[in-house]
Amino acid sequence: MSTVPNGRRSTPLPRRSAVSQKHLDSSGRARSRTDEHLCAHIQCLWKENFQAYGARKIWRQLSRDEIAVARCTVERLMKRLGLQGVIRGKAIKTTVPDKARPCPLDKVHRQFQASRLNARWGTDFVLDALEQALHARRPFRQRVACSMSRSATASG
Repeated sequence: MSTVPNGRRSTPLPRRSAVSQKHLDSSGRARSRTDEHLCAHIQCLWKENFQAYGARKIWRQLSRDEIAVARCTVERLMKRLGLQGVIRGKAIKTTVPDKARPCPLDKVHRQFQASRLNARWGTDFVLDALEQALHARRPFRQRVACSMSRSATASG
């Protein structure tokens, strides 16, 4: 026995007995057998459902088929088999730009230099015309009086 920094004696951990070692070996083999059985069911369900079911739906379907299994087990086995359900939401980007390569040349040959100082671009004229058109179509807002004035009551 050796001493640890706090002054107490450290005791070595007890070794596993042969019985517990046998139990671990047999349970490990049992797990691999059930895993193989479940893998076949999971793969079959996944294919039957157009390869769209994820771990949660496969787990629910197995429960309906009265096969008791933990959801984490289904997730583990699906990961091992390389199966994945349909992903909703944001699409996965398949192309990633290479920052080391230079940008491609401009194939349209656009000129981004002004010919003179304070020159306006063609888009400026288009935007101005659009703004004027929208302003002209703005509905006319009448001013509504909150109370009647004396001139309105006297005339009416």
